[in-house]
Amino acid sequence: MSLYESTLARIVPRNKEIERAIGEQWSKGTPYGSYGKLATMVEHYAAATNQVNPAAPKPCMIIASGDHGVAKIGVSAYPQEVTVHMTMNYLIPKGAAANALANYCGAQIEVIDVGVAADMSAVPGLHHHKVMPNGTNNMLEEPAMPMDKAIEAVEVGIAFVEEKVKEGFNTFLVGEMGIGNTTSSAVITAKFSGLSADEATGRGTNISDERLKVKQKVVYDALVKYADIPPTDGLGILSAVGGLEFACLVGVILGAAANHALV
Repeated sequence: MSLYESTLARIVPRNKEIERAIGEQWSKGTPYGSYGKLATMVEHYAAATNQVNPAAPKPCMIIASGDHGVAKIGVSAYPQEVTVHMTMNYLIPKGAAANALANYCGAQIEVIDVGVAADMSAVPGLHHHKVMPNGTNNMLEEPAMPMDKAIEAVEVGIAFVEEKVKEGFNTFLVGEMGIGNTTSSAVITAKFSGLSADEATGRGTNISDERLKVKQKVVYDALVKYADIPPTDGLGILSAVGGLEFACLVGVILGAAANHALV
């Protein structure tokens, strides 16, 4: 059994018995509902951790970086090289919005290179787990990732979370960086929701009207090309039109769920 399969097998629904027990504790001291949604949040938190008296959240922010082959078509306002600069920005000047959020909530920030199309070996603090050294393929020409590479990227995220859980982290924030990512996410959104290409596609990095039309056409063409993949085949969609960093974060989320950690 692969790491991916064994992780899926460990995921269970939220513990309803613990949820009820927490609700009873609230009711002993105050009328239930008097604290509004706070009581519900505490119930869900305890039930997700599978503990009646869970530890306080210890957050870790995990950012995955990877390039998208579709970016070469001109769907973004910025060149692919910006993926490199932004990935470095999280770790060296630490001036990204993600850094501000991590500082605000006291989260440790970790950055994983799963497919940045550049040599990042000299970047201090970066976790090196390149699955495809040049990023994904152009989804209009071939699937973004072979299935085995998609699973490998998922397992990078799972393994990373497993290590962080051992270090005591129990709450995970996720983020990703990759020029062309919103084109990929638009196709994924359309596949799962049934929205049209135009409805699912936004401006991303505030692109012009002309470039938006190009982006919408790319999303439409991708939907046509992969029309035979049903919305129930999440891994198939991820492989066909996703990003390596998306796959890594899928692993982070699955790994967290398997370990009763929050995302």
